[in-house]
Amino acid sequence: MNKPLKYGGITFGVLLAMITVLRLSGLLQYYSMPTSSMAPNYSAKDFIVCLMVLEYKNGDAVAIKIKPEQIPPGPTGQSTKDEVWMKRLIGKPGDSVQIKDGYAFVNGKLMDVGYDILRLYKMEDKNVNPQIFNQLTADQKELIPSKVLFLTSKQAESLQQYLKLELMDLKPQVEISNVAIPVNDAWTNGNWGPILVPEGQVFVLGDNRDNSLDSRTIGFIPVENILSKVVFKF
Repeated sequence: MNKPLKYGGITFGVLLAMITVLRLSGLLQYYSMPTSSMAPNYSAKDFIVCLMVLEYKNGDAVAIKIKPEQIPPGPTGQSTKDEVWMKRLIGKPGDSVQIKDGYAFVNGKLMDVGYDILRLYKMEDKNVNPQIFNQLTADQKELIPSKVLFLTSKQAESLQQYLKLELMDLKPQVEISNVAIPVNDAWTNGNWGPILVPEGQVFVLGDNRDNSLDSRTIGFIPVENILSKVVFKF
């Protein structure tokens, strides 16, 4: 057997064995992204691979367990089962969390570094050359007829050369009456807090800041409900 092929086969076999052991032990977990709440970094239907680690740090994309009482009622009524959601770990116990102009700050330091976030923009109501939208994903393009777009700051800056965009800063939709979090009526999706994360809890956000159910609406998440860290996607 050719040596490179032989060693390649051995390496593949070792990796496959390691993945199998991790999977059987529960340390390695697989999920399918159900929504676009973590776009643009993780799109709906992405296949997500997660790994249980000893310590989770702020900025990690994590899988979390959500209890039925934190889940807004759907078309068929209130959920009775736990769900697994993907969110961005923003604040740990004792951290001061604030959102300014859509960006998360923890203890006064910008947290949204190394990944993009989406904000909601209203688009001017007139016909434009569709070629200027080539940089957008299929999910983003679907909203063009509605005259709104979820954009990164870079995309918004590029498109503003060709059309007028107005950043929309909506009120958080608090849909659950028993959310144990003191929400100020003046807070918006993009300007929220500051708030102190209590002991035993964490604060999570979706990267799609105007299209995500997260700690702004469902409250803090118990530390023990963090299941694993997202390590890569398909």
